[in-house]
Amino acid sequence: VVTEAGPREIEGMIPTLAGLLVAPSLSEEEKLTILEVLNTDFYLEYEEVVDALIDSLDSDFFLVRGYAAKVLSRVNLPFVRDAIRARIEIERNSKIRMVIEKALATMESAPPFQPGS
Repeated sequence: VVTEAGPREIEGMIPTLAGLLVAPSLSEEEKLTILEVLNTDFYLEYEEVVDALIDSLDSDFFLVRGYAAKVLSRVNLPFVRDAIRARIEIERNSKIRMVIEKALATMESAPPFQPGS
């Protein structure tokens, strides 16, 4: 149901979705679905979404870590870059490390994130 709703239709669910993204009880597939839903500029304007994405960089699921970094690459702000750099230092999965490094490279060549643009 959530994946079929538009951004404005689930605006009231943003805190819930952000909380679920970091909930230890959710499966990798469920977290990836939430990441897919939150992967729009509309949601990236919400602090709780960005915070949950940053927390997801430490997920037990490597695909979640990589997808979170990819989504965060669109939020070119200093504290987000710092979080991604910190993850690169400890990432053990070589493929996910490459995804995270690409996300950081994307950020370094992009203008700062402008909410509402």
